[in-house]
Amino acid sequence: MVNPYDPPRAQRHLPTLHWRESLSADDRAAAVAALDRHCADAQALAADHHDARPQPRGLGLTLASLGGTALVVSLGIYSLGLILVRDRELLLLLAAVCTALAVGLLLIARSRLRDDGRHAEDDRGDPVLTLRAWLEALSHGSGTEIRCRLAPSARALTVEAPDVVPHRSRAVYPLVHAESVLAWARTCARSDPVHPRWLVVRNVELDHVDDDLAWVRTRLEFRWWPLWGVVMVGGICLPLLFFALIPGLILYLALMQSRVVVATKAVLRGSDGRWYVLRPELAGEN
Repeated sequence: MVNPYDPPRAQRHLPTLHWRESLSADDRAAAVAALDRHCADAQALAADHHDARPQPRGLGLTLASLGGTALVVSLGIYSLGLILVRDRELLLLLAAVCTALAVGLLLIARSRLRDDGRHAEDDRGDPVLTLRAWLEALSHGSGTEIRCRLAPSARALTVEAPDVVPHRSRAVYPLVHAESVLAWARTCARSDPVHPRWLVVRNVELDHVDDDLAWVRTRLEFRWWPLWGVVMVGGICLPLLFFALIPGLILYLALMQSRVVVATKAVLRGSDGRWYVLRPELAGEN
């Protein structure tokens, strides 16, 4: 007999999905023709170059602010340790822990901001780097950065959210506008206001090259959390600050659900020497 008061049960790790992008000869010919027209248009290439400008992203700035906050807290605790003789050893130990945490966060933030400052044109000469950069832009880049790496034929498409994570949106997203591209990315690769999500790019490697068409295999991990769990973790950690770091991390990992997708995607080289992601889909239908 089923207990109606039991909490809902969810499978934490869904089976790995293997998917290969399909491409007919007619689709390839149409994509090549559209890309040739795009590369022959100086204004279109200039717009791509403008959209590819480096932009600081939220993750690097957030890590930098957290590192700065941790450093201020450590200085405050250290000052108390100099004043309160009786609890000096404990306070100095806490100050050392906060300082180590601040240094770690600031180093990660520095690395992230340095990557964010890399021009989006820097990876266009290699199909593997192009696809990796496009996938990473899905998780924390701007809509213009995501769109400028897509082939012109892909920018004219209207897509739905991939059927790889729960709470799938049935809305359609025209990729002709950067705002719509960003809204589509929030359906699977990053959090929207209601569903916390995260895309992790595990591996990207070249499968084979057919003239100006490269097939690239990538291993992605989609992660998501129930909103109530994230609110609970935040409600516990924020009042206690760094003293709840370990319990909050345990809860964060315990509530995480994930699915691995191994996808082989096509990347097309234009007459300008740049590589373009041929289609935006991340997986086929289940």
